[in-house]
Amino acid sequence: MKLDPCLSIGDKVICISYVDYILFWATNEKFINELAGRLCDQGVLLEQEDDAAGFLGVNMTKTVDDKIGLT
Repeated sequence: MKLDPCLSIGDKVICISYVDYILFWATNEKFINELAGRLCDQGVLLEQEDDAAGFLGVNMTKTVDDKIGLT
């Protein structure tokens, strides 16, 4: 399977990055907050948005077979 280099898949968080934008997805917001905290501790400046809709035109949907689709 070929993966996009802008896609990072961890045990708890999926990350999509493009230029200076990062989109995180997780089953629990706590995992995102922990990762964001570690990134900030390393000097990464993050700004939180409330909704991923419209993020560079990427919408995430869950399929019936529990996969995540990007459209």
